[in-house]
Amino acid sequence: MQIFLSFCLKIWPLYIYIIMGYFGGRLFKIDRQSIASILFYFIVPLVFFNVALNVKIQPCYLFLPLICLILCVSLCFIYLYFAGKLWKDGKANLIAFAAGTGNTGYFGFPLALMLFDEHQVGIYMLGNIGFSLYDYTVGAYIITRGTYTKKQALHKVMRLPMIYAFILGLTLNYLGFKLPSEVSHFAQHLRGAYIVLGMMIIGLALANLEAYKIDYKFLACFLSAKFLAAPMIVLSIITLDQNVMHIFEGNEFIYKIMILLSIVPPAANTVVFATLNKCHPEQAAAAVLAGTVLGMVYVPAMVTWLI
Repeated sequence: MQIFLSFCLKIWPLYIYIIMGYFGGRLFKIDRQSIASILFYFIVPLVFFNVALNVKIQPCYLFLPLICLILCVSLCFIYLYFAGKLWKDGKANLIAFAAGTGNTGYFGFPLALMLFDEHQVGIYMLGNIGFSLYDYTVGAYIITRGTYTKKQALHKVMRLPMIYAFILGLTLNYLGFKLPSEVSHFAQHLRGAYIVLGMMIIGLALANLEAYKIDYKFLACFLSAKFLAAPMIVLSIITLDQNVMHIFEGNEFIYKIMILLSIVPPAANTVVFATLNKCHPEQAAAAVLAGTVLGMVYVPAMVTWLI
């Protein structure tokens, strides 16, 4: 119980950022579209360029982003199929995108800093790359298809800068390039901006809600992926690896990283993508808020139990 309460206190700042975003939108009319664009086109690519540039790769570590990517894509298409039978107005695409991702960056990254050492945090971010690759490829295509034609959606995906920043970072890493120490401090500032603005975007989107009408069917479908399906599948993968595949044998801390990646609340990026693509952004914000509030108890409980 002491660990549970201690962890609850540590994650409170993340919720304060949401509140700041809400009041910033209500009182000062801060434009969420501009904040979303800054995150999307500048801060996110730079953060993941830095991660790709500095991570120390071992052969077995390369399976982690691959497993995460397969998990994301599988959940996305499972939920797209079933949600598509219930909604025909783009909500199925929104749910499918949200099912395949999670707040592994804005929310999960600071949690990883609390739970793991520096090396393990780097491996966590490597796993997070699997989620991010999903976000900016398959996930981005699926959610844009809720608003645009196939050709328009594919064109938007190919313009995403995060993909090219990630490839550039890995290439320079392989060539042995290192940033000067003076520039590395700048990367730390980017991490802070990434977390703060990423959580504030939820509050900014909520500030534009005229009424909090809860669609319980939509909400249940939206949240079931993150709080039920994803952790159950990850625990099954861990059991399979422990008893059959032995991919991460000798690196069992990766199991804890996989669990953390699977139990975070719905992704704040859901609001970003929904905003940029005009795909029910208010509905997305309300559902992400509900999941984030639920995460105040769910995440510390799962961390205490499984990590």
